[in-house]
Amino acid sequence: MPYARIANTLTETSPREHISLALDTFRRYQPLGFCGQMARSTYKQGQLFQVMGLSAEAARSFEEAYILRTKIVPNDIRSEQELTERDYDELVMLWSR
Repeated sequence: MPYARIANTLTETSPREHISLALDTFRRYQPLGFCGQMARSTYKQGQLFQVMGLSAEAARSFEEAYILRTKIVPNDIRSEQELTERDYDELVMLWSR
């Protein structure tokens, strides 16, 4: 896809749609090792819902992100509330942030 078409598509969508599109893509290719990106994107989705005042959706996203993270880092015994954005950032490569 030409870069101009990608840029045009991105300018026509909201941040909420961007995160939804990313999560759909990661879910489709999850067996290929995108669990870290999926956990981080789900956490980011929770942050977005929180800012939008959608507390129930935010709580669901944070819980899903936490469950995904525990699959990747099973020895980390911290609770969902103890984790920070940095903990989710560390799940992905620097250029994926």
